[in-house]
Amino acid sequence: MEFNKYKRGDRPVEERIYDIARNSQDSKWYVIGYCGRNRRGHQEWMSVSNAFANKNEAIARMKQQYQCDKAARAEIASIV
Repeated sequence: MEFNKYKRGDRPVEERIYDIARNSQDSKWYVIGYCGRNRRGHQEWMSVSNAFANKNEAIARMKQQYQCDKAARAEIASIV
Protein backbone atom coordinates (compact mmCIF):
# COMPACT_ATOMS: atom_id res chain seq x y z
CA MET A 1 0.00 0.00 0.00
CA GLU A 2 1.11 3.53 -0.73
CA PHE A 3 0.91 5.76 2.35
CA ASN A 4 0.63 9.53 2.52
CA LYS A 5 4.05 11.11 2.19
CA TYR A 6 3.96 13.98 4.71
CA LYS A 7 5.12 14.34 8.30
CA ARG A 8 2.76 12.90 10.90
CA GLY A 9 3.70 15.36 13.68
CA ASP A 10 2.42 18.38 11.74
CA ARG A 11 -1.03 16.88 11.19
CA PRO A 12 -4.26 17.18 13.22
CA VAL A 13 -5.09 14.48 15.78
CA GLU A 14 -7.49 12.57 13.53
CA GLU A 15 -4.81 12.29 10.89
CA ARG A 16 -2.28 10.88 13.37
CA ILE A 17 -4.61 8.09 14.53
CA TYR A 18 -5.90 7.38 11.02
CA ASP A 19 -4.26 7.57 7.63
CA ILE A 20 -5.23 6.75 4.08
CA ALA A 21 -3.48 4.31 1.80
CA ARG A 22 -3.86 3.31 -1.84
CA ASN A 23 -3.90 -0.39 -2.64
CA SER A 24 -1.75 -0.92 -5.71
CA GLN A 25 -3.67 -4.05 -6.76
CA ASP A 26 -7.12 -2.48 -7.08
CA SER A 27 -6.15 1.26 -7.18
CA LYS A 28 -8.69 2.05 -4.45
CA TRP A 29 -8.18 4.21 -1.35
CA TYR A 30 -8.71 2.91 2.19
CA VAL A 31 -8.80 4.52 5.64
CA ILE A 32 -6.40 2.70 7.95
CA GLY A 33 -6.13 2.96 11.73
CA TYR A 34 -3.01 2.79 13.87
CA CYS A 35 -2.98 -0.33 16.06
CA GLY A 36 0.38 0.05 17.83
CA ARG A 37 3.73 -1.63 17.37
CA ASN A 38 4.60 -5.30 17.04
CA ARG A 39 7.44 -7.13 18.81
CA ARG A 40 10.01 -5.89 16.32
CA GLY A 41 8.94 -2.27 16.78
CA HIS A 42 7.22 -1.94 13.40
CA GLN A 43 4.00 0.06 13.19
CA GLU A 44 0.84 -1.97 12.71
CA TRP A 45 -2.12 -0.58 10.71
CA MET A 46 -5.55 -2.07 10.02
CA SER A 47 -8.16 -1.10 7.45
CA VAL A 48 -11.20 0.58 9.02
CA SER A 49 -13.19 1.35 5.85
CA ASN A 50 -14.39 -0.01 2.58
CA ALA A 51 -12.68 1.04 -0.64
CA PHE A 52 -13.08 4.54 -2.04
CA ALA A 53 -12.64 5.50 -5.69
CA ASN A 54 -10.73 8.71 -5.00
CA LYS A 55 -8.47 10.20 -2.35
CA ASN A 56 -10.83 13.03 -1.34
CA GLU A 57 -13.59 10.59 -0.34
CA ALA A 58 -11.11 8.66 1.81
CA ILE A 59 -9.89 11.85 3.51
CA ALA A 60 -13.50 12.86 4.30
CA ARG A 61 -14.19 9.41 5.79
CA MET A 62 -10.98 9.57 7.84
CA LYS A 63 -12.20 12.77 9.51
CA GLN A 64 -15.66 11.26 10.11
CA GLN A 65 -14.10 8.15 11.67
CA TYR A 66 -12.31 10.25 14.30
CA GLN A 67 -15.59 11.98 15.24
CA CYS A 68 -17.37 8.59 15.48
CA ASP A 69 -14.65 7.23 17.77
CA LYS A 70 -14.80 10.34 19.96
CA ALA A 71 -18.58 9.95 20.39
CA ALA A 72 -18.23 6.22 21.11
CA ARG A 73 -15.58 6.86 23.80
CA ALA A 74 -17.85 9.43 25.47
CA GLU A 75 -20.78 7.01 25.44
CA ILE A 76 -18.70 4.20 26.97
CA ALA A 77 -17.31 6.55 29.61
CA SER A 78 -20.85 7.52 30.66
CA ILE A 79 -21.79 3.84 31.11
CA VAL A 80 -18.75 2.83 33.15
